[in-house]
Amino acid sequence: MKYKTIQLSHTEEIMQKYGVNSLMAKVIESKKIDQKQFEAFMDPHLIYHDFSLFEESDETLERIEEAIENKEKICIYGDYDCDGILATAILVQAFHERGVEVGYHIPNRFTDGYGLNITRVEQMAEITGSMELAQQMESQLKKQDLPMTSENTQDMVN
Repeated sequence: MKYKTIQLSHTEEIMQKYGVNSLMAKVIESKKIDQKQFEAFMDPHLIYHDFSLFEESDETLERIEEAIENKEKICIYGDYDCDGILATAILVQAFHERGVEVGYHIPNRFTDGYGLNITRVEQMAEITGSMELAQQMESQLKKQDLPMTSENTQDMVN
């Protein structure tokens, strides 16, 4: 396999012009991205999904706000695949930007299996002091008689 070496000579200028780090400046230069393309790429309206389209989004946001106001401990149960790790990192960062410290757990696919693991939820609930959540989830699972997968569970707060 042959590799092509690209000589970059405007990295510093691009860093100053666009206010980006050296890696992003090198990408911009190597891809020959102009001002208009850069602005379109960085448009925040292209990045965010309309959260209100999710079922029970209002209730979820209200519960999160309540937990923050009451200074409850919050723990994010992530996922071990690439989008799950990224989503967990984004959530942790979003909480940190609001000045809220949160815990998180990325399951091990070999020991935790796939989907939400009630044993881990109980451990998280014990740490946060909220056994109510684990009990509610266990009860809900027994009623539904469904395997726990990311398709039939919701993100957890607390």
